[in-house]
Amino acid sequence: MWAVDGASIRETLKQQAANTLAEFEAKKQKCCTELNEQGLNVALYWENDDPASTVSVVPTSAITGEGVPDLLFMLMRSTQEQLGSQLECKEELQCTVIEVKNIETAPSNGGAMCPTQTQRTVPCNEDSCPIDCMFDSWSGWSMCSESCGNGTEGRSRGFYTESAHGGKECPALSLSAICEQPPCGINCKMSAWGAWKQCSKSCGGGVRSRIRVVVQEAASKGSQCPSLAETVPCNTDACPADCKVSGWSAWTKCTSACGGGRKTRTRTVLAAPDAYGVQCPPRSAVLNCNSHACAVDCKMSRSEEHTSELQSP
Repeated sequence: MWAVDGASIRETLKQQAANTLAEFEAKKQKCCTELNEQGLNVALYWENDDPASTVSVVPTSAITGEGVPDLLFMLMRSTQEQLGSQLECKEELQCTVIEVKNIETAPSNGGAMCPTQTQRTVPCNEDSCPIDCMFDSWSGWSMCSESCGNGTEGRSRGFYTESAHGGKECPALSLSAICEQPPCGINCKMSAWGAWKQCSKSCGGGVRSRIRVVVQEAASKGSQCPSLAETVPCNTDACPADCKVSGWSAWTKCTSACGGGRKTRTRTVLAAPDAYGVQCPPRSAVLNCNSHACAVDCKMSRSEEHTSELQSP
């Protein structure tokens, strides 16, 4: 006896008795053999891993209708997966049911003849069928948002059929998670710059500097400390040009050996000053010398000759 509970043909088969399953297996094998003889590869639709080269077989019952939902499901899935780019989408699903009447009792003894029309076609299930969301597989995880410490990473998937007419809604299309990176390094921290020091020169181009100190040393591959000192030029204007003179020469010989004389010495200009520089000092010096009185030598008058006569006594 064929047990029926409204489930799919695959689930219904699991509920059958052993003798029923044996009969089903024999009929399936016979059917597959006949199709194989015609050059077709066949397999039950839930066992078919290669629909492109193997024909899917869906067992159905002409009495109970078992397997018809499976057939419709397989056709819809195969159409979406293999012919999706060639389909024309419509908002409504249309179908036709063929009613067939069998002759249960043939007329006899002058009884009424059976009608010549034993089947008719009537529309059915004109309401649009639910369309479930069809979505892609997850993408790979994105890179972590942080290069160290804890960050976030995500992955996503798209959908190629949107749900309609009460079908299953699309599930979450994005997913995020916490990612752990190596511990972050400790960056060096510096104090603020100190005040500028006085310029090293008042003119002609000097330098001045300022310093800062380390507040936090770098650790664990953190950013290293920058320079602790900074130097900039200052007082770059040219200095005034002062006069430059040579050293004094030796004193000359005194102009007089006594009674007051003079002796001199000189120096020469090595570099003349400009308008803003120190002017040149005197280039000569005079010094009194030998101011003592000169010696006075004795001078005699000219001698005179005298003649005297001697007298006799």
